[in-house]
Amino acid sequence: MSSRRARTGGNGSSRSPANPDPLPPIVRDALQRLPRAIEPLFSSRAQLEQDVGGLGSPLARLRTAELRSIQQHVSVVRNFLSSAAGGAPSASAAVLAHATTRQALLCLLAASLRLRRHDLSGEGGSRQELCAEIAEGVAVTVTFAMPSCPPPDHPGRGLRLPLLRSDALHAAARQLAELVEPLEARAAAAVAGTAGTPPAGAGSPAPVVAGQGAMGRKTAVEECPTLTEPAAAYAAAVLSLVYRIVIVASDFDFEFKAPGGVQLLEALAAALEGSQVLEHAGRALLLLRMHVRATRLSNQLDQAALWANTTHCVLWQFISLLHIQADEQGGSASADMRQLADRLQAVLSGRCAQHAALCLGLAVLCDTDGGPAYGLPPELDAPLLPSEVRAYASGSRVMSAEAIRQLRGMLGMLQLRLRPGVGAAAPPPGRRGALEVTMRVGWLAVASARALAAKTGGGGGGGGAGSSGEAGGSGGAVSVDAKLAAQDVLPVALEALQCARRHLLLGTRPEAEGAVAEATRWWRLTAAVAADVLPHARFAPELTDFFDLLTVCWRDLLFGDGSLSLPPKAPPALAAALEGGVLRCLEGLIRCAGREPPRPEASDIARAWVGLGTNMPLFLTLLLAYGEPRQAAALVGTLRKLLRIVGPPYGTMPAFMMRACDYVLDVVSNWDAAELMAAGMADQEGREGPSPASQQLVRLTFCAACEWLPRLSQMVLANRTSGLTTLCTICGWLPVLADCCDRAATVSDDGGWRALLLEEVGAVPLLDFALHVVPRLDELDEQELVLVFLCQLVLGCCSVAAVYTGQGPTPAHAAVGAPEQSELEPLAAAAAGAVAEPFRDAVGALPWRPELLREAAARIRAYEPPELELHEDADDLAAYLERGGRGAYDSPVDYASPLTSVLLPPADVRRLLPGRCANPACANLEGDSEADLRLKACAGCGAVGYCCRPCQTAHWRAGHKKACGRGRGGGA
Repeated sequence: MSSRRARTGGNGSSRSPANPDPLPPIVRDALQRLPRAIEPLFSSRAQLEQDVGGLGSPLARLRTAELRSIQQHVSVVRNFLSSAAGGAPSASAAVLAHATTRQALLCLLAASLRLRRHDLSGEGGSRQELCAEIAEGVAVTVTFAMPSCPPPDHPGRGLRLPLLRSDALHAAARQLAELVEPLEARAAAAVAGTAGTPPAGAGSPAPVVAGQGAMGRKTAVEECPTLTEPAAAYAAAVLSLVYRIVIVASDFDFEFKAPGGVQLLEALAAALEGSQVLEHAGRALLLLRMHVRATRLSNQLDQAALWANTTHCVLWQFISLLHIQADEQGGSASADMRQLADRLQAVLSGRCAQHAALCLGLAVLCDTDGGPAYGLPPELDAPLLPSEVRAYASGSRVMSAEAIRQLRGMLGMLQLRLRPGVGAAAPPPGRRGALEVTMRVGWLAVASARALAAKTGGGGGGGGAGSSGEAGGSGGAVSVDAKLAAQDVLPVALEALQCARRHLLLGTRPEAEGAVAEATRWWRLTAAVAADVLPHARFAPELTDFFDLLTVCWRDLLFGDGSLSLPPKAPPALAAALEGGVLRCLEGLIRCAGREPPRPEASDIARAWVGLGTNMPLFLTLLLAYGEPRQAAALVGTLRKLLRIVGPPYGTMPAFMMRACDYVLDVVSNWDAAELMAAGMADQEGREGPSPASQQLVRLTFCAACEWLPRLSQMVLANRTSGLTTLCTICGWLPVLADCCDRAATVSDDGGWRALLLEEVGAVPLLDFALHVVPRLDELDEQELVLVFLCQLVLGCCSVAAVYTGQGPTPAHAAVGAPEQSELEPLAAAAAGAVAEPFRDAVGALPWRPELLREAAARIRAYEPPELELHEDADDLAAYLERGGRGAYDSPVDYASPLTSVLLPPADVRRLLPGRCANPACANLEGDSEADLRLKACAGCGAVGYCCRPCQTAHWRAGHKKACGRGRGGGA
């Protein structure tokens, strides 16, 4: 005991009580004895026998006693590292702490990888079993000594480059090919139809559990007495080792400028290219899973399959990372990264590697949703399932981590199939089959999310498409008896969406038959994921990735330059998205983000909007132009409600939507005059009128102006925002509304124009606020908007002054277009009478300060040349105000907006809105869409409707109760 303690201390391993030794004494003793135990590998006798015998391993030349000594030490270390205690990075670091130990393990691994099949399972009895057990033990030890994502100073990182440069993967590839050769021969015979006639002396051709071979040793396969169970176990260990080497060599934490980083990646690519080990490993994994049934081996093969699918996922993500970084960098570094990515992609695109990943994933998918196997042999179905899945009883169950990893490994491989340079040579199932498989995985995630929501009593979280989407990739129902766990539904759904999008025909041949239908199905799945899967998100990066994907897809829908001239039909990409529910999906996400308390995805939705950049108004106008009219109008109503909750505690989402509304209204107010005049005069001149999309866009954008401008004005007056962007937007619309008021002034019912301008938008106090901004213009950041703001301010003041002081309709008529009275038009008309003239006489003087107008004129005059001589108009209005502002103001501005020829009155436009609550302050964002709201008629008059009781109570308190009573009395 004392001598052992002395040896331990002599190796410098003494530790303080605060940092206990992670290695048990028996493990430390085995590590110290292992270098001496393997010395016979390098003896002259072993080398001589190897030279005489030709190719082979010196390990097979050792005596039984020498093998047994090595086996005992290796077994101790292997059992420790594969245990729970040894799984910690500190334990594997302690095992590799000494150079002599690392060297001994690498030497023993090199000798093991040179063993032939007859050295492991031929004639020789216990010596061959010892060789197999040693080889398996050292392979498992090295595998666990290299943990995934270890600390930077972990000695396991130092094993990567030596293993890659020592041709270890080449030796592993040759060894795997030889070990499974009997299994491949048997599989080939089964395919040829000869498996039903076994050769003399052989047993049943069907796979069997481990039995007794001719020599009394356990065999893994009945027809292959030379492949003993220890040899098959070693093959499984080699598979795990190969995949682990690839995983740790493509570490995500790798920095390309790190010392030795480039050499490591170059060595990985060279080793994979030269050895084709992923091809051999995929072939061996399928053959072993088909023919091996021993319980211990099944568990080991499950582990190997787990590492295989992890490798497929990691390499796909690593290749994507290389492409991203290549895009961000330039010059030779970018070219080198792309070349490295192409090399790694090529080694992953082999038929055996692809076939293995597809078979593993498809077996799990067929087991969960009961869908077609696309030619997967029935004898492969059950053997390729993880043992946890095979052990499940019927009834509700949650998929294991191994099964989910097989699904994700398949998706990772399918992601690589259509990258440039791979698509033409891609093995089966082809583009259409790959699309069907990935869509099925996506709908499986949706079905799992719905089952989880039903179990917890919750519901979908966003767009309403989830309730009406197709249930499976091919239209069949997805069984929820085998469902994903809550933490897995979004990652799996996201990978399925990304993979399926790569296989859409619309991206390469939009004119091909079925391209739009495929894209429509993809958008339906996307809408269902947004509605049902997003509520189960566990991590912020998952939400970020989903909305990054949405942003990219939204950009793909854009076309044109925002002008009013639109083609009659939407382009294929936009048509597919609209048919697939993108409009309803977007509205559902916006409503979800605006609810209190704010959902986690609110900031990501806002960021997705920001990602559209200057294309945001174009995107919204295209949705309004080509969307289903009722659903497009519902989006307008939802955005109006979102404007009511700008500010805490709702985060940034409403603020970004306010900016979106600003942009849309600004684009509309600047439409080309010739286009608008053509739209208004086409029918009169007998020419072909504007397209239906253009007509719908005009109607809905003005509907948006009626809904959004009042709220934007209220926000400005409440000092929630005083930026020039919003002020320019509102002031730009005031001359348009004033021109509409002027044209309708002679009509008994002006359709609500005057009420919209003066009462709802509050043009007079708004312009007063804007005039007070003029002295502070030099302090603002948006200096590029100063001249635009000054010109629109003067135009707005002159136009509004003429309307405000001019002849208008009676109060009853003026109120027809107001939101709170729009449903009471018959009652308001009945109340009209002899109050018109007193109302006009009661109009007070404009509250604007003349000196502010003169300052605006001076600032405009400072620009050369003066902008449209508006400084003279500002001086003229200032003089009118200085005279007391009595009487009608005759504006010198001859402003005729081309919009007025095509705009419908506010009272008519607002009838386009579905489910519009009579409460003007309604901010109810429950449900998936405004189109789904069910209004309850007012109990008093029955002429208006409310979405909920709080809205009715608030509206009655605001004055409707009294108006409702007058209406009933007048009617009586």
